[in-house]
Amino acid sequence: MQFGPEPSLELARALTKTKHAEVRSNAALLLARRPAADVSKDLVALLGDDSPLVQRRALEGMIRLQVAAPLDKL
Repeated sequence: MQFGPEPSLELARALTKTKHAEVRSNAALLLARRPAADVSKDLVALLGDDSPLVQRRALEGMIRLQVAAPLDKL
């Protein structure tokens, strides 16, 4: 559940670069709320994250936005 305004796209992108995997995974969820044209490259980049949780959330976001995942990233 979220209270308050929707976080900006810039904030979500910045959160993908933190050292904490849980924060990066939540950033993937935030990105998936945006139009696919704006965030598909960001979600594809998160597929290469070290954390399986971040990878999963990025892939779930891509499924939600109906963006095809590149096979070399899977």
